[in-house]
Amino acid sequence: MQILFTSVGRRVELIQEFKSAAERLDIDLTIHGTDITDTAPALAFCDKIHIVPKIRDERYIPVLSELCAQEQIDLL
Repeated sequence: MQILFTSVGRRVELIQEFKSAAERLDIDLTIHGTDITDTAPALAFCDKIHIVPKIRDERYIPVLSELCAQEQIDLL
């Protein structure tokens, strides 16, 4: 399963809980995280990191859409 979390920022606990649940349920999980900078703390806990434009940028949705298609994201 491929899950994409957007604007991960400091949501470290959220990422950790998803990983923990996947392990308990024996689910093969890849967590993708996006943010506007590579210094967002939660990105360190993601399996794949993607730097994207700001939410108000007109390219934001197209970039996410393309990312979902390329990475075969199951859940956004």
